Amino acid sequence: MDVDVGIIGAGLVGSALALKLQRQPGYAVRMIANRSRDKAESLASRVGAVVGTNQAIAQTCELILITTPDRVIAAVAQEIAADCHAGQIVVHCSGSLKADILEPVRRNGALTVSVHPLQPFASVEIAAQALAGAYFTVEGEAQEWACQWVRELGGTARVIRADQKTLYHAAACVAANYLVVLAAIAADLLTYSGFEREEGLAALLPLMQGSLDNLAGAGLPQALTGPIPRGDADIVAAHLRAMPPEYLPLYRQLGVYAVELGVEKKTIGEEARRQLREILVEPEQ
Repeated sequence: MDVDVGIIGAGLVGSALALKLQRQPGYAVRMIANRSRDKAESLASRVGAVVGTNQAIAQTCELILITTPDRVIAAVAQEIAADCHAGQIVVHCSGSLKADILEPVRRNGALTVSVHPLQPFASVEIAAQALAGAYFTVEGEAQEWACQWVRELGGTARVIRADQKTLYHAAACVAANYLVVLAAIAADLLTYSGFEREEGLAALLPLMQGSLDNLAGAGLPQALTGPIPRGDADIVAAHLRAMPPEYLPLYRQLGVYAVELGVEKKTIGEEARRQLREILVEPEQ
């Protein structure tokens, strides 16, 4: 017998999980609910489900995925609590919120857990495919079930504590969101060398992909390249002299971290470390 799945929230995360579960043996996506009915109908038509209300999902589905924006998860939990019951599993997919935000549901007998896919969701189809091979963090009471579910989706489950979620989510933001910000800054810097911004990004992407490949192949700190792990203090000083002032604080701060990685990599010694820090650390006013 297939597990009947209801999805509350037809955004990128909910849609990617719906497409993944549609193709997953043992699960049947039965009902979609969303504040915008058009979005719910669009997703429902793609996965062979029907459009319903939050309460209807709570009354009829064995597995309920709450994939709404974080700010409304608590309200959804309150809304469906009276219709939830023992034998159900209710999952929210927020990376920052703890599973205990589903406490109203748990009090009515349902098992609750937070399961967060450590993936960027910019495209539904790409994200659905990328779920296989992704890490998922699990926090809450239904951990054993959640870890098995993640394995069925082709992912790797990692259990974390509730008090670890905030910094876990911050790490994810640094790795994914700020990577895009760094790409934008680098593309903007290339405009000073005559590139158009779009051309600059196109030129940088193979370089960035190469760094990601190095991280995958060589790990930390070996993947670090460039003038800092080589100890080229003169090059770093030249960068600082040429740098537009609005980018100087970021370049300096990232450079200081790069110095310590260079030390860890054992490519720069204490004298090179001292010289580089002397250049990079902004003098106190």
